Amino acid sequence: MINLLKTIFYRKRSQISEKPDPLPPIQIQKMSKEELLLFAKTNEAVQTILEEKIDFTLVMVAFNQKNEEIYIMRRWDKDDGELKLLLYQGTYNYGSFLQSRVSTTADQKKKIYIYDLQMSRRGVGNGSIALQYLIQFAVDHHVDLIAGGLAACDKDETYGFDLLEGFYRRHGFQVTFDEGKTEGFLLMELP
Repeated sequence: MINLLKTIFYRKRSQISEKPDPLPPIQIQKMSKEELLLFAKTNEAVQTILEEKIDFTLVMVAFNQKNEEIYIMRRWDKDDGELKLLLYQGTYNYGSFLQSRVSTTADQKKKIYIYDLQMSRRGVGNGSIALQYLIQFAVDHHVDLIAGGLAACDKDETYGFDLLEGFYRRHGFQVTFDEGKTEGFLLMELP
């Protein structure tokens, strides 16, 4: 009986310690502006979103690591520079968004400053989808740098800033912290 319990215990323990299979990479659908317009006109979920968010435009369709179709909607106010992205799966937003501002620095460099990146579902690639779109937007609009900050409220209770630091570094950002690691700074210089 004791040997049977040991076998069950060790079998369960080894199953727990095994790493889960890695998720597949995200997939960005390459679509021209015309294809996006046609998709928006023929997709019922996107039509519903655009009826509610009349000042937003569909700018990207992607599949996250769970193979869920994600729509990125963008509002860009060129007068004040505000650039906001909303991520939808079907007609549901999950509270996922990226808030930033496009501006020109004193030395005439064009920059995007990320004010907030909120993803309600962690680990499925939605944040990567939003960040990849923002980087592509920056390249397309001849932006010189993307910057942002990490505040104390961004710390994960378990991992501190480690998860966010790894996330931004994987996307090509330089990440630095103050001496007490209570705040951080993000920077990506574009060619």
